[in-house]
Amino acid sequence: MKWKTPFLYLALPLLWTSPASAQGPDGTVPLLTHNGAGITISNGAEMTVRGQVLNQGDGLMTVNGTVRIEDWLTNNGTSDFSTGAGSVIFFGPNFQSVGGSHLSNFPTLTVSKSTGTLLLDQDVSVEGNLVLDQGGLDLNGHLVTLSATSSLQGENDTKYVFGVTGKIAISLPLNAPSNLNVANLGAVITSNANLGTTTVIRSHEIQTALGEESIQRYYEINPVNNSNLNATLEFRYMTHELNGQTEDKFVLYRSENSGATWEWGGGTVNPATNIVLLSGIGSFSRWTVSNKDSNPISGLEEVSGPSGFFSVYPNPAALGQPITLGLIQAGDYWLEVIDSQGKVVSLSEFSSSGPNDSHEFQPALQSAGMYYLLLRDRSAGQRIYAASSILIH
Repeated sequence: MKWKTPFLYLALPLLWTSPASAQGPDGTVPLLTHNGAGITISNGAEMTVRGQVLNQGDGLMTVNGTVRIEDWLTNNGTSDFSTGAGSVIFFGPNFQSVGGSHLSNFPTLTVSKSTGTLLLDQDVSVEGNLVLDQGGLDLNGHLVTLSATSSLQGENDTKYVFGVTGKIAISLPLNAPSNLNVANLGAVITSNANLGTTTVIRSHEIQTALGEESIQRYYEINPVNNSNLNATLEFRYMTHELNGQTEDKFVLYRSENSGATWEWGGGTVNPATNIVLLSGIGSFSRWTVSNKDSNPISGLEEVSGPSGFFSVYPNPAALGQPITLGLIQAGDYWLEVIDSQGKVVSLSEFSSSGPNDSHEFQPALQSAGMYYLLLRDRSAGQRIYAASSILIH
């Protein structure tokens, strides 16, 4: 079946049982029941369905133009509902959902609702873009799978993707990404490395990181090549996701076992732009944002080095005085200096040849106070090898 402009206005529910041709002034139908006939919406053509769309056959709707749906879509057929290079638009003030027993695919999926949101009652996939024109998208515990060339467009503080559970996922090749906001999901990645095929998942489920509840967002970043990345992550979030947390105390936390345990990651927050930035990341995993612990190194998971792994001298130290680290094991390390507010104020890298070796550094600290040192192994996914405190007077 091919729709062409102009269209025939039909005042009764349509039962698509065999290929047909319809022409008329506006291409508006009250209901659409798709029982298996192939339907094609040609490039430049538009069909508007004022009521429900029920797909219950094996026919596929090829959308190269535009299909506008004012009610809900139920896909109980054996096909993925639609394909093509056009757009399926959910619009109007009515409650709308996408459901049914079979996954629905969309060329481009647009939410354009004057009031309310579009609710997912099933997993969906999107070949083109996911566009928020008006209104939001409630994931409702379901998965939106984007193609490698898809992106989320139009999201802001008044129209956004949400849902305490549910995820948006994309897999795509990343080779030396530079300030790449993957699919506009809000995880901005920079690295000189070839990460290979990388899956990025965004979820709004609250995590519990070292006793602190997180904001209503986390990212799962899983590259094929996931070591020695020396990457930067710009973690973006929205104001409605704060979950009662104190924004100017935000730091990143990371988990390498899907949220079972967490370790403090650090980073620098910019509350004005809703961004937490962290550099020197050796490998990716699950990341979220929460308030810092009152002691940023208390409760850290998996401190791998033995007792006395490194020594700090002098301690206390005078402001501006060089500080010496003594190490008992050879390796390549990152050294983070963290202030009492949980902010990384100095980040450096160095190598040690082993016992009796030392590393002298002079962090550019602005004031006296208690600081914390984290030593991470650069060759082992940034595992924390040692943690210590130092008083600067």
